[in-house]
Amino acid sequence: MSLFWNRRLGFLLVLAFFFTSILDLSAAAGALTFSDADPANGGPGRTRSVKPKTVVVSPEGGQFDSIAGAIDAANPGDTVTIEAGVYEENLTIDKDLTLKGSGVSAVKIEGVKEEVPVILVGPSKVEVTLEGLTLQGAEGDICEDEEKGVCPVGLSVVGEASVTLKGLALVKNALALMLLNSARAHVTDSDISGNEYAGIALRDATEVTVTDSEIVGGEDAGVVLVGSAVATLSGTKIMWNEGDALLLEDSAVVDVKDSEIMGSECHGILLSGTSRATVEGTKIGGNYDGGIALEDAAQATVTDCEIMWNQDVGIALEGSTKITIKDVEIRGNYYEGIALEGSAEVTIKNSFIWGNEAGIGLAETEDFDGTLAGYGNRIVDNETEFEGVTEEIQARLTGPANYRWSLGRIEAPKAWEISEGEGTVVAVISSGVEYDHPALQGRIWTNEDEVENGEDDDGNGYVDDLHGWDFADDDNSSIEGTPLDYGGTVMAGLIAGNETLNNGQVEVGVAPEAKIMDLRILAESGFEVELLVKALRYAIDKEADVIVLPVYVSANVESVRNIIKEAYDAGVTLVGIPGPHKPDVEYPGKYPEVICCTELSQDNSLTGTTDEEDPYVNENRGPEIDFAAPGMYTSIPMSSRYWEEYGIYAVSWSSKWAAAHVSGTVALMKAVDRSLSPARIKEILIETSEDLGAEGKDEEFGYGLINAYEAVKKAKGE
Repeated sequence: MSLFWNRRLGFLLVLAFFFTSILDLSAAAGALTFSDADPANGGPGRTRSVKPKTVVVSPEGGQFDSIAGAIDAANPGDTVTIEAGVYEENLTIDKDLTLKGSGVSAVKIEGVKEEVPVILVGPSKVEVTLEGLTLQGAEGDICEDEEKGVCPVGLSVVGEASVTLKGLALVKNALALMLLNSARAHVTDSDISGNEYAGIALRDATEVTVTDSEIVGGEDAGVVLVGSAVATLSGTKIMWNEGDALLLEDSAVVDVKDSEIMGSECHGILLSGTSRATVEGTKIGGNYDGGIALEDAAQATVTDCEIMWNQDVGIALEGSTKITIKDVEIRGNYYEGIALEGSAEVTIKNSFIWGNEAGIGLAETEDFDGTLAGYGNRIVDNETEFEGVTEEIQARLTGPANYRWSLGRIEAPKAWEISEGEGTVVAVISSGVEYDHPALQGRIWTNEDEVENGEDDDGNGYVDDLHGWDFADDDNSSIEGTPLDYGGTVMAGLIAGNETLNNGQVEVGVAPEAKIMDLRILAESGFEVELLVKALRYAIDKEADVIVLPVYVSANVESVRNIIKEAYDAGVTLVGIPGPHKPDVEYPGKYPEVICCTELSQDNSLTGTTDEEDPYVNENRGPEIDFAAPGMYTSIPMSSRYWEEYGIYAVSWSSKWAAAHVSGTVALMKAVDRSLSPARIKEILIETSEDLGAEGKDEEFGYGLINAYEAVKKAKGE
């Protein structure tokens, strides 16, 4: 794998120089700007006393003949309209403002100062819109004479500023667009081309969204993300750049959708550090050093993409990287379609790998100790189909998926053709979720209003509640403190797990794209009812779509009754269990707002026996039972506390596992129609269930066995 380290290091050093220069410049600019209390400033919290107006700039006699003069005179919220012409000036904007030109071909703003952006926005918390302009770096000696420094950046956004770019051209700059600190940018329908170092560069905790734009013909990288920067690219072309089209360092994150990454002289996408990428519906082709490369501990998910005609490897991994490849065509790459080194973990599902020198190539045994798993792939018509891959793994990669029997019983794999639960959140109120379990990577909900900094950022009374809350230990992590029982981890894996094992077993949840909110209330001695109420309140406030309650209380407690009804009225679907104390169904499964589930064996009979002495006798029966779902002898992901005794996966039975299958089915339904109420969800489940036992609803099976496929179809209106 050729990574062009020397060139890359040189580029990053230049980038560091840019970052430092812009920070120094923004600090100087900040010393000249108004404070938030000044009525001329557009900072947050200021009450406007002046009606927004339009200020006209024209080189031939407008209100102003310079843009800088118009900006100085404008009030926050005003629009500066710029008529056709070439304006040689550098601008600083630190107030809410719109600069609107008459078109990129008509209005050009050319920087004239060394080491200064054409436009600098920030550092105050301002919102600036730029539309119909060309921002172009100064030419001549400033660019060509290295002793005088570097070209100005086209647009730099710093501090807490936010910019929206519509129909802009950023051309012939050193860097076209640079973001620092916590700045934000939204780029639409813009042309970023012919820049010397990078089209877009982000550092720190910055974010950029790029839609329907082009980043082409740069003399180095197309987009560079370092630090904890985040980028979202949609409908965008990153093409013909001389460096990596998309380069991520540190913990940066990128989401690429429906785009083209083509013709770069280095990699299409290069990830290092702990950076992460999600790539969907995108073409990655003709890149000289390969399509996608991961190193260090980077991770990626690649779905429904074409990776083709790259002059090196289609996808290359080394180090402790991890990638999931699904529904991807990898063809015509000069060397391997997929090449693996180090301890890389790769899962390949339903993909087509053909026309490469080798389909999948593993490094020599001493250089590769990772994992290679998957199913349903076509690996044909390569010069060599496999290099270093055992026949057993080859058979699994090209064979059908080997799912748990329970998934087939409710027709979940067919439902995935319509929905995988994307965008939904299932709150698991149980014994805690071991969210670093292999089956749960990428499946855990994250509180976007919270940062791990020792503070309560979202003001909900819980500090650093990134993934939920451990009410049993009153801290932010189920993994620390009181030892985990396996119940919560099992529930999470059955609902949203996603892992393919080396033995060919596919440990996937009913809704593999749903996210799990971890709300722990159970300790080894049980739980206090007030903790259940607090957990339900948390799930409501954080807008969970589904709450699964694999717990029970023996009495109708008013506080529990009230919060259950509140959740239901808020549109949250609640799923519970009958409880273990015969003969009656127990709370909260007994409440009419809760869908109460019992478990089935592989032969559709109720689990256990009717022998009162049998410790696994079937749990409670009664009119409150709504549905039956698989729960007997099903493979489950165990928490690490039990790995030595049972292994990472074990076989078990419980009505809890039935509730997990129903909760996952509800997540699939909500993903296709977010407006579905709990009442309508239950109606659909009734209409699509398979009647078991006595005709109609009965006290053993309720309305019968759920069918995820039929329920999702009906939820979608099919």
